[in-house]
Amino acid sequence: MTDPSGRRWLTLLAVAALLATAAELTLPLLLGRAVDAAVTGTGTGTWVAAAVLMIAILLITEPARDLAAGVASAVRTGWLRIRLVRHLLAAAPTGRADTGDLVQRVVASAADAGQGGVAAVVATIAVVPPAGALVALFLIDWRLVVGLVAGAVLVAALLRGYVRDAADAAGRYQATQATIVSRLTDALRGARTVAAAGTADQEVERCLRPLPELSAAGRQTWRVLGRSSARSAMIGPLLQLSVVATGGFELSAGRMTPGDLVAALQYAALGTGLGGIVAALNRVARARAGSTRIDAALAVGLHRYGPADLPPGTGR
Repeated sequence: MTDPSGRRWLTLLAVAALLATAAELTLPLLLGRAVDAAVTGTGTGTWVAAAVLMIAILLITEPARDLAAGVASAVRTGWLRIRLVRHLLAAAPTGRADTGDLVQRVVASAADAGQGGVAAVVATIAVVPPAGALVALFLIDWRLVVGLVAGAVLVAALLRGYVRDAADAAGRYQATQATIVSRLTDALRGARTVAAAGTADQEVERCLRPLPELSAAGRQTWRVLGRSSARSAMIGPLLQLSVVATGGFELSAGRMTPGDLVAALQYAALGTGLGGIVAALNRVARARAGSTRIDAALAVGLHRYGPADLPPGTGR
């Protein structure tokens, strides 16, 4: 595999995402200038044409981002699975985990870990629109960012706690899932013995016994996501409302134009839009949990062979 990490596709993803972000940050300014031009009667053709160009860039880069993200994750996942299987086949038998646990690591954990590069790129670039929106609001009128900056501390604490809790819940879910797969593999391996002993019901109960723990870990994942989303849903509109109120006051005082207010409202939506960041961090948390399980399997020592030659003989 010439590009096991999918660097080319990650590069395409980064370029497409940056172009989309640049267009997203430029569009409100162009719309604001078009509104001012319409109010003053100086003509809106140039500004509208530029806005249409930004919209076209957004339409083109979105499928490019999806394609690059999908291929990069697939390439990385495939490489991780090949590497893990080769390592496990060469590992010392006494150091390996049971078969079911290893199957779960190869199938599920590798898929989560394979999204690590994409998750890192997406999470990094997801910070650019809010940061760029804050800069744009400051350039329009510094008073607009007072409320947003005050809420930035709350947002940072929210996101930091979310990554920690989500990674812990995802790790518990994957570990419990591995236990179920391991027990099911054991039962299938001894299917004839189970049938002969008439203990099928007991085996079913044994395999499904960890389900409550799996359910608890899954519910914890959704609770963490729901709690973070709910807080973001409350913080975002409040911060955006502060920009609207400040912008309206500045407009009535003559320190802002109608176009500036239109642009400020758009930038406020970008600056308080935390949904993209939360989704990106969710992928980071899952990739982090998967990478932890993959690293643990790769840490198993390889089987060492001695240097002795075969004794002389006929080969029988």
